[in-house]
Amino acid sequence: MVIQRIQTVYLLLAAIVTAVFAFVPVINVLNPDGVVEISFNSLHFGAWTMVLEILIVILAIIAIFKYRDLRTQIRLTNVLMLLIVTLIIVIAIMMWVLHDKLIMQFTPYIVMPFVALILVWLAKKGIKHDKKLLADSERIR
Repeated sequence: MVIQRIQTVYLLLAAIVTAVFAFVPVINVLNPDGVVEISFNSLHFGAWTMVLEILIVILAIIAIFKYRDLRTQIRLTNVLMLLIVTLIIVIAIMMWVLHDKLIMQFTPYIVMPFVALILVWLAKKGIKHDKKLLADSERIR
């Protein structure tokens, strides 16, 4: 097996999407006149989101280089999906807390964690497909 498999692309894209998500504006806070006062990116929500995003990017890169051990790669993708869901929940809780105090407008970048989750799921599906191909080729021998 070689490193240039489709799940490698999916994991790399998930890492890139998560890294970009940290720096793009997710929420615009409006004043009563409807003018944007502050733009929050996910790092403004606190240390939890920053830690989760760093972990997601690092684990996605590690999973890319574990291409010879499919079992470990599947475990890493499971952990990645759990971390991404946790990130989504943390951001949702933070937005719920700010909901009553501020007038907020969401940007299209809010969907980036969901895109990363789908990419990791597709990578897991590709890893399982490779694992099945290996099992079938071993059976034929």
